[in-house]
Amino acid sequence: MQDAYSLRNKSERKYAMKNQILLLTICISSSFFIITLLISFSFNLLPFWDTMFACSLLLTLIGASMYMLQSGFFQPYFRYFRYFFRKINRPEQMADQVERKDNDIPTTSIKLPLAVPFTVTGIILTITTSLVSFLLY
Repeated sequence: MQDAYSLRNKSERKYAMKNQILLLTICISSSFFIITLLISFSFNLLPFWDTMFACSLLLTLIGASMYMLQSGFFQPYFRYFRYFFRKINRPEQMADQVERKDNDIPTTSIKLPLAVPFTVTGIILTITTSLVSFLLY
């Protein structure tokens, strides 16, 4: 399976992203169902949904963190801290002036192809488990 970012056509990217989200949702739901059956001898619906809710929140947080790293949210903060420490470090500032170094710090981008599918899958599972849990309690 190709990741969604390597495809050039926009409709193919959307289709691949939907397939990844659907596959993740099915895999996570079925794996938690199997884990619940293996751990307890009888299947209880409430602990299953509670565990599923907690893990879907964790998946949402992981996906959102990956998306923030991919989008470069923290790059300005890192750049300003480096700039600040270069300014207060007098010997390094003098060496940079003598060597005529440029103070611009290059930004790097990180490509994380599973950031959006993790976030969307976590949100879908969180909403689903919240609604089912609300109906069960």
